[in-house]
Amino acid sequence: MQSERISTKHKARSTKLLHASRITLYAFFLTFYVSSAFGVVETFDLEAVEGETLSLSHPFVLLESEEVFLIQKGESLSGEWLNGLNQNGQLLKRERDYTIDYEQGIIVLKPITNYQLPSTHYKIGIRYHFFPFQIRESYHHKTPSPRGSRDPPMRDTNHESRVTSQSFDPPTPSTLFLSGSKSLGITFGSGQNLSLDQSLRVNITGRVEDVEVNAVLSDENTLLQPEGTTETLESLDEVLVEIKSTSGGLSATLGDYNLSLGESEFGRVERRLQGGMAGAQFSRGSVLLAGALSRGKFTTNRFFGVEGRQGPYPLVGKDGEREIVVIAGSEKIYLDEILLKRGERNGYTIDYSSAEITFTPRVLITPRSRILVEFEYFTEEYRRSLYGGRGTSTFDIQHSTFNIGTTFFREGDSPNSPIGVSLSDEDRAALSIAGDDTSKAWVSGAALVDSGLGDYVQKGDTFEFVGYQQGNYLVTFTDVGDGNGEYEFIGNGFQFVGPDSGRYVPRIRLPLPNRKSFLAFDLSGEIAEGVQVRGEVAGSERDLNVLSSRDDGDNLGKAGSISFDLNPEAGLLPGSWGRLGLKGKFRSVEERFEYPGRGRDLQYEDRWNVKVGRGKENLGEVTVSYGRG
Repeated sequence: MQSERISTKHKARSTKLLHASRITLYAFFLTFYVSSAFGVVETFDLEAVEGETLSLSHPFVLLESEEVFLIQKGESLSGEWLNGLNQNGQLLKRERDYTIDYEQGIIVLKPITNYQLPSTHYKIGIRYHFFPFQIRESYHHKTPSPRGSRDPPMRDTNHESRVTSQSFDPPTPSTLFLSGSKSLGITFGSGQNLSLDQSLRVNITGRVEDVEVNAVLSDENTLLQPEGTTETLESLDEVLVEIKSTSGGLSATLGDYNLSLGESEFGRVERRLQGGMAGAQFSRGSVLLAGALSRGKFTTNRFFGVEGRQGPYPLVGKDGEREIVVIAGSEKIYLDEILLKRGERNGYTIDYSSAEITFTPRVLITPRSRILVEFEYFTEEYRRSLYGGRGTSTFDIQHSTFNIGTTFFREGDSPNSPIGVSLSDEDRAALSIAGDDTSKAWVSGAALVDSGLGDYVQKGDTFEFVGYQQGNYLVTFTDVGDGNGEYEFIGNGFQFVGPDSGRYVPRIRLPLPNRKSFLAFDLSGEIAEGVQVRGEVAGSERDLNVLSSRDDGDNLGKAGSISFDLNPEAGLLPGSWGRLGLKGKFRSVEERFEYPGRGRDLQYEDRWNVKVGRGKENLGEVTVSYGRG
């Protein structure tokens, strides 16, 4: 039978979302209803109030939360005593012995005929819960007039009439526009089971008083990534909520967003994140804070083109990994320092799953073509978190204005949240003594189990495959390349072939959880008319194994730069001599310094004729310009 697919689309509101919203709303009010009530115990003298009214200290008593009881004078109101009210037989009953107005907090006692007790020895105790807020009897936007009344309100003629002029600003109308689509699909056919596919996309835009709202919800019920053949990507699973105040300079972003910190010379950061970001603009400065889960690792690839080859060009990970998956939309591709656009009608296309880029006929690739690719790729080792932000401030000193800025950034693996492996206490102990050396982070891949539950048996120092669930060992093998291992996969299992004769070893390499931090301070301003200066100092920390204190002596690195710019119009020379301009920059970077992103300009390699990489830098340049007329 030929496979068929039936798909139906309709606009806007999904019944499933509506029901989920109602359930969430009810749960919220129920939680608020219970958690907002406070408990208290009060006592009253029996001889003074019997048959009279008791006014509690707090109105708005929680419905049926009260306990009215008799207590002997001098009795301690301990928690154990209060919990035994029913057993002690001293608890009064509602309607029989008293009535209560929950809203006003008033209790009226009836004649207590069931308790023939001397009033001079007993008191009335009341334990109850109340709401810690005041509720008015009515709420309204404008005072309503009696139905059918057309006469103006009467004035009190016995008092002097006073008219006060007040300005009234009508509230800003709230407008939210909701649009979207919901599709359902049924797939069936020969050789496959019936399956139900669904997709949902909702867009919310508008304004609530002085707050602008922009929200996108996309759920395609699939783990596939978008195709990298078009200029605009349609994200398959995306949640984005942007809120911006039109009056206070405040903004917030939640969900999937792009973080860009580009003001710092050493701390340029571009990341595709999933989390939250908040910003504030002030008259003399600004603040931006971001916290999120990083989807993967950031790296750069630099290479030259090949004559007559438009692609595909494979991308590799930070440590040379070849089988990687690029995060969709995270790439930036520069050809000869020009940023290209994605798409078959533009500069390139990319296969995110195989990590390959292909240039379109619109751009010519030659052996002189310098290609720079910045991207992020998925990792299957640990969950990664990221925190970053920047703050700026402006201040004046003797008629000169200066700008000071601070950039911080921290990104790393969470050693308590591994993804691809499960770390035991023995694994953590092995990582603690491995330091930064990945060759020492190996553990045995063999696990002893009950007979009949394993696939291998041990013979001396080797393992022999005896069949599925025919042995007493479960063994995990790792591919280390041809000629580097001692096992080969033959038939249905791994067989020992001798040292350095195979490509597999019965061991597991534990991934090292790493972390890097960055902090920079920059200052810029005009120290004299026509003379601009800028300086920055930065420090970084790169820990290749956060579970080990070994090899931590090379974690810290420093960098700094200072530059000046003398405008030719500043009049450094007398007017008849012409105009002289002067620019200079000095930069120093330690070998251990770690950039959080791309720390150098695109023209760096050509300008200094050096290959980009980790290493010590001490650079200086001065530019002089002269003109007449």
